[in-house]
Amino acid sequence: MKNAKWWIFVVISLFVAVKLGIGVVRLWKTGGLVDEAKKEVSDLKKENSSLQEKLVYVNSPEFVEKEARDKLGYGREGEVILVLSDQNANLKSQISNPKTEVPNWKRWWDLYIRI
Repeated sequence: MKNAKWWIFVVISLFVAVKLGIGVVRLWKTGGLVDEAKKEVSDLKKENSSLQEKLVYVNSPEFVEKEARDKLGYGREGEVILVLSDQNANLKSQISNPKTEVPNWKRWWDLYIRI
């Protein structure tokens, strides 16, 4: 009888020890997850604050005016805005890159031999 009680006590003790061990391991892993989550929250707060600053700048009149001038070609009252066309650029590219390219040796031949 004493022997049976002792074995029951050992089995119950082992069961409790295993359960406690599993609980400790889960708690330890969860603690690591909490630390990672805290770090992620901190990073997101930093990103959020930088985005808030950018939002304030984007909503400012200076930014709106700059974008209107640069991208839309707007100006203030009394200003004269010059718009340069790309036609001159096309002409320059056609002049510098003729369609019929003459080989270099042919140019030399024409220069010295065909006088």
